[in-house]
Amino acid sequence: MKTMKALEFGILNVKMHPHNPEKYYRMMEMLFGLRCLAKIRGDDWGAPFFIEKISSNAPLDGLYGTFVRFLQIDPQKAWIDIKKLKPILDKDGRPIPQVDNDLKPNMREIEFVFYPKAHMLFFNSAMISPSMAQKLLTRLCASRVIEKEYGVIDISNSRPPRNPCKHEVL
Repeated sequence: MKTMKALEFGILNVKMHPHNPEKYYRMMEMLFGLRCLAKIRGDDWGAPFFIEKISSNAPLDGLYGTFVRFLQIDPQKAWIDIKKLKPILDKDGRPIPQVDNDLKPNMREIEFVFYPKAHMLFFNSAMISPSMAQKLLTRLCASRVIEKEYGVIDISNSRPPRNPCKHEVL
């Protein structure tokens, strides 16, 4: 018999006024089209990565996709050679960049499903905590372009019930 795994998810309530499923759908499409980056905490950053309609005939039935989470390393800070226990510096004592600034380490994909009619975003909480997901989406939605078009968007962490729903999958 196969081992059963539990799927754990978090929920974010995405609110704007007026509540209109078409506006929620268009806002998410715009958010993913902008390709903005947002700081989550410390060196952790995130970005919209992929979005698609659940049903091509009925886009208001929902969207699914992924956000990415990665480390934003300061290229001006020195790296260390752990075998030699020495910083990697040039002859003048300046840090030598070890990787192209457009390449980011430690990428993790965060799967989600968004329902415009309910304005709820369900995400894989094994990849990001609910509070960090809330920070990521809040900061992404605070972009000037999004706020100009849709106003301030409130993202709240909707905690699952005391006995969280865990779906068994094979």
